[in-house]
Amino acid sequence: MLHDVVTWCNSNVGFLSALLTLVYVIATLCLVLLGFLQLRAAFKLERARTRPVIILDLITEHAFVHVTLKNFGQTTARNIKVVTYPEIRTLHGGPNTMPAQERDEPIPFIANGVTMMPPQREIKSAVGFWPRFLSHYPQLRFSGYVAYRGSDQARYRDDFEIDLSAQRGVMHIERLGLHEVAEELKELARSIRHIATGFEKPLVRIIAEDAYRRREKKWAKRAMREAKRKGLFKDAVSKPAKEELDDPS
Repeated sequence: MLHDVVTWCNSNVGFLSALLTLVYVIATLCLVLLGFLQLRAAFKLERARTRPVIILDLITEHAFVHVTLKNFGQTTARNIKVVTYPEIRTLHGGPNTMPAQERDEPIPFIANGVTMMPPQREIKSAVGFWPRFLSHYPQLRFSGYVAYRGSDQARYRDDFEIDLSAQRGVMHIERLGLHEVAEELKELARSIRHIATGFEKPLVRIIAEDAYRRREKKWAKRAMREAKRKGLFKDAVSKPAKEELDDPS
């Protein structure tokens, strides 16, 4: 049987050569296609890694609501357009504010868009006081999209949905800002300077509070007795009466 196979191959050398060449060509094409697919996948991954990512969000700080637009990506975004339903606007007035008349106006970067945002750039605007915000947007739900272009002119559109209902009724702890901290440090430095220069003397009590109060009462009683002994209270009472007697009217 092996002899028959060898004989057939010897008699069909041209056909076998063509068949092997076809197999080599198909294998080469498969390798080229596989390399192309791998290169395209790597390009897509790199493009997704370095693309701009523009996020619109609503955040609460203490009793205020702010809207932020930030580029979390690694490349610049251009021609940014923001669409929200309902439209997010700056709210003025309301209870416990001055003036109390309610009015609203558009937020520039939402109404007009943004021409360019570099990586990690953030734009922030106050929307309004939380009670005013709650009365104007009782549903506390917002949806929409952010459309923009990348540095390679690729188009992107990211849909979003914001729900602030979880923020309703939560408690806030007020924290001092940098300005308030700086003012407190200035006041502390001023007090230390006065003590160091002798302009102010700190009062240091080295006895217990009860002993201090008993001593103060004892000194007060002694001062009263001394004043009565010297007739200070008598002079203070009799002097107006004497002036009335001397008055000719």
